Amino acid sequence: MNNQRFGLDVADHGKWNDYKRPAFLLPTDKRFAEISAIYYKEMQKRLQPSCRR
Repeated sequence: MNNQRFGLDVADHGKWNDYKRPAFLLPTDKRFAEISAIYYKEMQKRLQPSCRR
C-alpha cells in the first residue's frame, strides 16, 4: 500500500509474523536521490571510524 508521509511517497507493508514492518521511501519519489544521499552521508560519518585500520 502506497501513501504519503511528510509529503513523501512511501510504501507501508503492514505486518509480518505479527510484527509491524517499517514503511520505506519509494525510489520513484521525486526526492529519493536527495534523501538517500543524506542517508549515505550520515551512515559514512557514523561507520567510518570503525572501518579504519
